[in-house]
Amino acid sequence: MNERSVKYSTFVIEKNYNASPERVFSSWSDPSAKAQWFPKADEFDFRVGGREINRGGNGTQLIYTEQGAFFDGHDTPEQREHGTKFMLDKLGLELQNE
Repeated sequence: MNERSVKYSTFVIEKNYNASPERVFSSWSDPSAKAQWFPKADEFDFRVGGREINRGGNGTQLIYTEQGAFFDGHDTPEQREHGTKFMLDKLGLELQNE
């Protein structure tokens, strides 16, 4: 009998982009725009309901929180966090190119 395991984890990533909140939101919520920096954009359901805080000045602060359950060692929280940071860096590059 194989042993089963699960590891629960939460991580938070904070990014500051030199782009308006509208551009960041559009780059994340529009499937064709998201496909430019995230290869599986059509597999995600991005819904309005988050919040925006604007304290003046230019740019956007994105605070991304993910909670997960990682089963049987097929993925780890560390791998997931690393991959998410990589994708958010790609978002930053895409915003610079617009």
